[in-house]
Order: sequence, then C-alpha cells, then structure tokens
Amino acid sequence: ISGWINLESLPSGSPGGRTIISQTHKSGTDELYGTTVYINSNGQLGVRLHDRDNANVEKFYGKIVDINRKFDLNQWYHFVIIVNNTGLFIDSNDDAAFQIYINGESVGLTSETGAGGEILKSKIRADGNRPISIGFGRGGYNASASPKVATDNYFHGSLAEIVIWRSLNPFSSTD
Repeated sequence: ISGWINLESLPSGSPGGRTIISQTHKSGTDELYGTTVYINSNGQLGVRLHDRDNANVEKFYGKIVDINRKFDLNQWYHFVIIVNNTGLFIDSNDDAAFQIYINGESVGLTSETGAGGEILKSKIRADGNRPISIGFGRGGYNASASPKVATDNYFHGSLAEIVIWRSLNPFSSTD
C-alpha cells in the first residue's frame, strides 16, 4: 500500500485513531477479519490486522511507526506499507513481514497487540471480493472503551495517489 497523506487534524482519544484505508472480510452480515491502515492521536502511522470474531474487536496484531517519525499537520508525506505473506496466522514471529517507509526511508516500528492474544487468523485478500474503504473505517485502539477499536470514523486530511499492490513474491527494499 502506498500513497500521499496530509493531516488537517489529529484524532482524539488515547491513543485514538482515524482510518486511512480499511479492508473487511465478511460472511453474510458478519465482519470476520479486517486490515486497517490508520493514523493515531500522536500522528503515528500504523497497520493493524483485526480478528472480528468477538463483539469488542479486541484481537489484533499490527505495527506502528516510532514516535520520532510521527506526521506533522499540514505537511505532505509519502508512505509505503509492506506486509509480506504471513500465512493463515500472524504473531510476533511475523515481525519481519512488516515494513513501513516514510518519504523513502525505512522507519522503526513498534508492535501493537490487542487483548485476547497476539495470534489471530489473517485474511489479507486481493481477490476483488473484499470491500476496501478509503478514509473511513476502524481506527485507533482504546483499552477503556467498548468496542476497543474505534468504529465508523473518518480521516481528517487529504490523501492522494493511494495504490494497493499485490505480489506473489515478497517485496524488497529495492522494489
């Protein structure tokens, strides 16, 4: 996933969050799994894989950029997020599968896990049968809220040239 981002305001909450891109896997009306690229209330870019088999959407695993690489308001940034194939389950053994670049530089990442454990089924799909939302969806995590992951929130800013790539081969830093 790559694109350009310019924040007009930061989301509220602790750590709060606003969705940039969200993909959901549904079975009928049930949302089973999801992938979200989001910005938190500190201006940090993150990617999260959700297990939505429970009412509070607590189970997730993801990565967030280090605080020293946070986004400032009213400034354009280019980002690239790479999640190499993780198979059916994802956990801390898959840390190397996540890479984020900001303005062409690889950035340090911190792991994020939600309550209920860090291992969950991963259903990242690119088969055309999973709805993708840009600028709307599940955002930041708040341990004291219910549901734990913010729902139905809108991104406040500008996005440009959003591209979602799919490859059968892992990406490298030269791709």
